[in-house]
Amino acid sequence: MRYVDRARDSAALVIDAHGLDAFNQVWGRRDLVPLRAETSTADAWPRRLQSAFA
Repeated sequence: MRYVDRARDSAALVIDAHGLDAFNQVWGRRDLVPLRAETSTADAWPRRLQSAFA
């Protein structure tokens, strides 16, 4: 259940920061998909996406 909570929180952080259109780009670009190492905390993946969506 913690994994699901972190995934939900990560998605919310990305959507809040960059919008739903940016979030939806993730599924079409392998370089934007969360890395395994980024799933241990809710903010690791959104931090990496800052530069991708800047």
